[in-house]
Amino acid sequence: MAGNGLLLTVLGVRAGRDGFSTAATGAILSGYYVGFLAGTRHAAPIMQRLGLARALMWMMAVMAVICAAPALAEVPGWWILLRIAQGYMVSACYVVVETWLNTATSNDRRGHLLGIYMVCVMASFAAGAFLLRFTGTRGAAPFLVAGLITACGALCMTGAHAATAAAPSRPIPAPVALKTLFRLAPVGVVLAGLVGFSNGAFSTVAVFAQRAGLDDARTALVSAVTGLGPIVVLFPLSKLSDRVSRPAVIAASAAIAAVLFVVTGPMTPGHWPMLTSLVITGGLTLTLYTLTVAATNDRLMPDQMAAASGQIVLLYGLGAILGPFASTAAMKAIGADGYFWVNAAPHVAVVVAVVVLSQRARRPLTRRRAGDRDRAENGDN
Repeated sequence: MAGNGLLLTVLGVRAGRDGFSTAATGAILSGYYVGFLAGTRHAAPIMQRLGLARALMWMMAVMAVICAAPALAEVPGWWILLRIAQGYMVSACYVVVETWLNTATSNDRRGHLLGIYMVCVMASFAAGAFLLRFTGTRGAAPFLVAGLITACGALCMTGAHAATAAAPSRPIPAPVALKTLFRLAPVGVVLAGLVGFSNGAFSTVAVFAQRAGLDDARTALVSAVTGLGPIVVLFPLSKLSDRVSRPAVIAASAAIAAVLFVVTGPMTPGHWPMLTSLVITGGLTLTLYTLTVAATNDRLMPDQMAAASGQIVLLYGLGAILGPFASTAAMKAIGADGYFWVNAAPHVAVVVAVVVLSQRARRPLTRRRAGDRDRAENGDN
């Protein structure tokens, strides 16, 4: 994720500064999420063939090559293809890791464990974006550094014997159709697409900084602070969600984020009030995915989790494809402030979805009671 954070920031800045069209810039940023769609469908067969540990090593090695490859040619079509390939590998990694984690814990600790996992992911993403201050945005250096960092991940996995030995070697997931998943966890299914859209729109922060007239150093700072938010916000929220209703925590987080996006737009770009707000909104926005995954897996049997992870990442990717296009289009139409309006909208939709689906299903928001009832139903069946 450190390599991914650096690569995403560099591509956003270079596309805007080097005269790429709005459509090309949106396609480069969205191509990452297009690759998500294929990666989610193929992750399970890869896990079954290689096992979780070997599959993860192979995926990271391929990503290292992909991160360095943009240095070969500064052509929009080439960068779009590479971003699609990177999205494919990253989404497959997510399915492997989240399957590993969800099968290793119970409902009363799932939020806590996924919180630790996502803090590590987001801290690495922020560190990668911050490296732009040292690599600069010109030439091949940022791409090569991104590739080297990603390669280090594969090397670490290769040497982590204790961790790889503990991984399930050949998981056999039970198939879970999207219709079945919606019946079991309707809130999780709908939220996955909305959260994907919000995260995709939020990822265009480097484009916002460039359109707001910030220099490379300020752009790197703005991009980095958006990744710092989850380090501050995610762990306590995920811990809280183990003790109270997870959907309620999701709705409250989304509501606060929507309000903050609206009030952040008029602030001076790159100054400390906006940076502070971006830390909080970034934390709340990026935390929603973790809470959605946890809320969904609370209602599943262990053998359903691998297939369900693929479906959730797929829905997330579908939403995330639209996010960068919507954000860049809004910034072109109404200026840099459009970034904040596009990000506020899906958070409002998340709140509405949680309230409506919870009432429609006539299930209490208390997670433990809902989980107990589902386990009883599964036992009866």
